[in-house]
Amino acid sequence: MSLQFYGMPFVAAGRYGDFREVVSPRAGSYRDRFAPYDYLAAADSPDFNFKEMRSNLVYRWEWSPGSALYLVWSRGATDFEERGEFAAGRDFDRLLSAAGDNTFMVKISKWFSI
Repeated sequence: MSLQFYGMPFVAAGRYGDFREVVSPRAGSYRDRFAPYDYLAAADSPDFNFKEMRSNLVYRWEWSPGSALYLVWSRGATDFEERGEFAAGRDFDRLLSAAGDNTFMVKISKWFSI
């Protein structure tokens, strides 16, 4: 009999700023090639805070050599916010409380001797 847990948490955050646009690509000075650009007036914020958790819990019982019962619970949860701040405590709390997809599976294998 065994019980195994596999968990893969993933948290990423990105904040963008100081947007620039190319105004003179062949200018002699690098600084003269770009001008400030008001990206936020043209579109939504590109900042992000993405969290994802994939996990499996597997219970295995071998009742005779070569014959086993498997009970599996898989869970996948994702959370996304349009803020570019990373705060470990808050992010992991939101990740663990995010609504997710649960899948339950049962497998029985039986050894037949021929």
